[in-house]
Amino acid sequence: MKRLILAGIASAALAGAPVLAAQPLASPALNWTGFYAGIDGGYAWQNSRSVNFTGNDDLMRSIIAGTGFGDPTQTPAGLAGISLHGFSGGVYAGYNWQLAPRWLVGIEADVNATSMKDTGSTTFTLVAPQTATIGARQELPWFATVRGRVGFLPTENVLLFGTAGFAFGQVKEEATFAMNLPAFISSSGGGTFVCSGGGATCFDGSSSRTVGGAAFGAGAEFLITPQLRLKAEYLYVSLGNGNAVDVVALNGGGSAPASFNANYPRVAFSTARLGLSYHF
Repeated sequence: MKRLILAGIASAALAGAPVLAAQPLASPALNWTGFYAGIDGGYAWQNSRSVNFTGNDDLMRSIIAGTGFGDPTQTPAGLAGISLHGFSGGVYAGYNWQLAPRWLVGIEADVNATSMKDTGSTTFTLVAPQTATIGARQELPWFATVRGRVGFLPTENVLLFGTAGFAFGQVKEEATFAMNLPAFISSSGGGTFVCSGGGATCFDGSSSRTVGGAAFGAGAEFLITPQLRLKAEYLYVSLGNGNAVDVVALNGGGSAPASFNANYPRVAFSTARLGLSYHF
C-alpha cells in the first residue's frame, strides 16, 4: 500500500513539473575553407644597387676605362646607382583548405601594377673641360605571383601564415650617353661616333623583358565579418638575373659605330601591403 501511495505522489509531481526545452549546441567554429578574392595596395622598395658599363669595341673600352686619349685629365666612367621604389596595387584570389581546427593550407595568386622606377648616372671627364654622362634607368611596370600558403589559427578570427612560390614581372631598362661639347671620335681599333654636344644624347639602348623568379613572405589575416577579411602581408620578390643592355651610337659616322653594355643587376625587392577580400 505504501508503495502505491509513493508512486502516485511521484507521478503527480512529475505531471505538474515544467518541461525544460532542449538547449541548442554552441555554434561551430568558423570554417576558413573556400574561395576568396580581393584587392590590395602597398609600397615596394629595393636597396640601392649599381649599374656598371663595359665597352664593346676598342674606342669605348678605352673611354670607359679612362685611357682613351693619353690625357691626365681623363677619368674613368664610374657606376650609376639605382634604387627602385614606388607604390603597388592590384587584385588577388585564392582557395583555403582548413585541415584541422587550427591549421590550413591554401594557394593564392595576385597581379599588381607598380610605380617602381629609378634613374642613376655617372659623369666623367674625356678631355678637360669636356665631360660625358652615362644615365641608366630601370622600371618595374607590373609583377605577379602564384604562391602556396600554410596558416595557423590562434583564434577562429585570426590567421597567421607563411607563403612561398613563383613570381613574374616586366622589367624595362634604358641607358644613354651624352656629351657637353661636339665631337667626332674614332679609333683605328674599331668604333666611331659623332655627337652634336650641348648635352645631346650620343648613344641610346633599351630593353623590355618579362622574367620569372621567386617570392616568399608572411602575414596575418583578420575576420571583419565571416565573409569580409583584412590582410597584412610582407613579400620578398626576386626576378630573374642581371641584364646587359646594348647601347649604340646614334650616329656612328661610319660603318662601325661604337657601342657599350650597361650591365643591370637583377630586380629583387620587398613589398608591404594591405588587402581586403571577400570569402565566398
